[in-house]
Amino acid sequence: MDSTLAAALSDRYRIERELGRGGMAVVYLAHDLRHERPVALKVLHPELAQTLGTDRFLREIKLAARLQHPHIVSVHDSGEVRTSGGPAYLWFTMPYIEGESLRDRLRRERQLPVEEAVRITREVALALDFAHRHGIIHRDVKPENVLLVDDQALVADFGIGRAIDSAADDGITNTGFAIGTPAYMSPEQAVGQRDIDGRTDVYSLGVVLYEMLAGEPPFGGPTAQAIIAKRMTGEVPSLRSLRPSVPEPLERVVLTALAPIPADRFATPGQFAQALSASVAAVSSSTATTASAAPVETRVAPAPRRKPIPSWLTFVLGLLVTATMGLFLWQRSRHPSEPAGTKMLAVLPFKNMGAPGDQYFADGLTEEITSRLAGVSDLGVVSRTSTDPYKGTNKNIREIGQELGVGYILEGSVRWEKSPGGGSRVRVTPQLIRVSDDRHLWTDRYDAELADVFQVQSNIAEQVTSAMDLALDPSEKRAINERPTANTEAYVLYLRGIEYGTRGPHREDYRNSVEMFRRAVALDSNFAHAWASLSEGRSREYWFFFDRSEAALSEAKAAAERALRLRPDLAESHIAMGYYYYWGKLDYDRALQEFALAQERQPNNADLYMASASVRRRQGRWPGAVADFEKAVKLNPRSTDAIGNLAETYSLIRKYSLACSSADRAISIGPDHTFPRWLKLQCLIGQDSLREATEVLREALKAVEFVQFSRWGSGVGAIASFAVTPNFLLIGDSLYQPKLEQLTVADFVDSVGFYRLKADMYRIQGRATLERAHLDSAGAILESGVKVHPDEANLHAQLGLVYAHLGKKTEAVREGETATKLLPIDREAYRGANLQAVLAMIYATVGMRSQSLDLLEHLLSIPSQINAGLLRHDPRWAALRGDPRFEKVTRVQYPKSP
Repeated sequence: MDSTLAAALSDRYRIERELGRGGMAVVYLAHDLRHERPVALKVLHPELAQTLGTDRFLREIKLAARLQHPHIVSVHDSGEVRTSGGPAYLWFTMPYIEGESLRDRLRRERQLPVEEAVRITREVALALDFAHRHGIIHRDVKPENVLLVDDQALVADFGIGRAIDSAADDGITNTGFAIGTPAYMSPEQAVGQRDIDGRTDVYSLGVVLYEMLAGEPPFGGPTAQAIIAKRMTGEVPSLRSLRPSVPEPLERVVLTALAPIPADRFATPGQFAQALSASVAAVSSSTATTASAAPVETRVAPAPRRKPIPSWLTFVLGLLVTATMGLFLWQRSRHPSEPAGTKMLAVLPFKNMGAPGDQYFADGLTEEITSRLAGVSDLGVVSRTSTDPYKGTNKNIREIGQELGVGYILEGSVRWEKSPGGGSRVRVTPQLIRVSDDRHLWTDRYDAELADVFQVQSNIAEQVTSAMDLALDPSEKRAINERPTANTEAYVLYLRGIEYGTRGPHREDYRNSVEMFRRAVALDSNFAHAWASLSEGRSREYWFFFDRSEAALSEAKAAAERALRLRPDLAESHIAMGYYYYWGKLDYDRALQEFALAQERQPNNADLYMASASVRRRQGRWPGAVADFEKAVKLNPRSTDAIGNLAETYSLIRKYSLACSSADRAISIGPDHTFPRWLKLQCLIGQDSLREATEVLREALKAVEFVQFSRWGSGVGAIASFAVTPNFLLIGDSLYQPKLEQLTVADFVDSVGFYRLKADMYRIQGRATLERAHLDSAGAILESGVKVHPDEANLHAQLGLVYAHLGKKTEAVREGETATKLLPIDREAYRGANLQAVLAMIYATVGMRSQSLDLLEHLLSIPSQINAGLLRHDPRWAALRGDPRFEKVTRVQYPKSP
């Protein structure tokens, strides 16, 4: 903040701190001394102030100040501060709004409820309509300029766009600033047309509404030119294909607002608001149950019929776009700045310079710094699971940056020195590097007592954000300066627990992780982070069947509640409670509520996007699940788990081409990982590419250990997945049957999976005695499991299929139907569909063809792992072949991978 500015305004305002900055101005929180109230003081950048001139600016701000409307942020005051030999400052003040912007909410929720999006749009439209009737067009309607306070939308920043436009009208065209934001500009704005009217705001507001509903603007691209060119020549992507719950009348209203020709849009924002009301009324009237026989008739502005744009006009528009944006970029190149949008950072594993046994400490320090930076809303931080593989790498910074998709990399070293007397010191040497030019933006060295390690972490995080020119709001500053515990021994145990928990899904590692957290909270009962981790660890043990007891759930809940009582503002507290509801209680709505609260505090936490995506997938909220998995992959671009889950979700909604390409990406990152290899087989079978699937299996078994691969094929790890996994490719191949013969029960974590796999192979070979022996073994284990856990749907489903192959029809049907009642599709779309597939297989096996086909027809009509290719080739469905209904439902074809 310039001291001259503060001094010049000191008799009227006390400037307290910077709130943020954009391409045109810097905003400060100030105290209005005359009226004893907080205000937002907006100061134009000096180069813009010089271009506009004082008279023009004050004239236009004076006009904006006349706008007094419930949904407009009014202007309080304005003026000029001149300095001797320095720049002139043009400023104005507005009320200080203690709320959030629409952009903040979209970052947190991505898509808004339909009714909420319509309400916000109507309020903004009414504000714009009022302004237009007073001769003022906004020219820069976007989520950043819509504030949300007490369930009301307020429009900010009237005046600056008008002043810039006025300068251009007076012949001052070389301002170096673009009016509007590329993603929200109307076509006429984009090509620099001067005689625009209020319909440009209608278009921009239409884009905002589209984004609130779809989760993204209708046109995107890597550059402003690409966005504008796509807008000029492309159709608006179907809103209902992205979000089917959007009513058709509302989609027509959005398309009308987004008409490329102004004459085809709503003439005024007021008409836009009326059409929105009518669209909601139309939906309400069509869905309400009334005694009236005659429907309520509403009028919605029709979507315009779009005529193809002639090739000559496309060419001319392209030239205009290129010329306009080229001039804009040339002008901006004189004042270079970082690219707009979220900056991306990777924190590489800090090198351990101490004893080999201290590696967990270096890893824990890396994780803690990553976590602090993940709470900065304007910074995307790549997850640790993507950066861990670069530990000790010989790759250069540019290679790593390109692979991770980041512009900045933080790396460093850690030495933990423990003295015989019990004291210890930590030496940390971090450095921040810009990928584009290998420039070291910041480096330092910290030598501190272990008790001061939190201050070291805070200093590093603050220096990184400062070097990257990121402004922190007060809550972000508090989070970065977090001091979780005063007990260093408890903290070391906490880091130990984290390290055990990241080793992999193994019973002993999870048990050791939980024990470390228990010991940490025993030393410091106010250590909220450790309580949260203890809760998450116990929920994880329950979910993976390592401790499927009520005691595990009770401890998970109690620990999460303790963390929330200690620190209700802590993201980790809400994450722990979210996993308790997700993994422990299958209460998906409450889980999402907790994860959303955590995302407010850590908006760029990839693991949170994974969690919310998984929950939405179980709820059958497929567009939201895909969007969150895609965000997780963006923040965790080298994670085979994140990419694999995205591939699996694409496969569930039968977008097999996308599933295959995502599986290929995961395989390229982790060629020895089993999960993406099986996903590739699943998507190929979905496309009915049996020969290619066989070739992919051959390649997989050259890269992956045979025992590990066969375990996955038996369906271990996902409820009822054994019914839909294409393991027939493995067990039906004579090349691999001798290897399967050599497997023993000791090779399997799940002995039931072993017996079932062997039984399936012996059935294919026609060796009935061996098949029955293995089925009997699996049945005995499952019968015992059902007695201990009668509410576990998966156990009933597996037992039902075993009974079916043993010829116990009544018992098989009873167990299969019990499973689907315990976890129906309307309670969980993901695993519930697998249980329905098992029941269909039971019906087919025991001769109940009609019932089996009823289920299969339904499963083929909804997202599920059942597909025509699997039904045609898996021998377990052989009993249905030849049935006309079966042949009909398996005729469907899906597009092949390119």
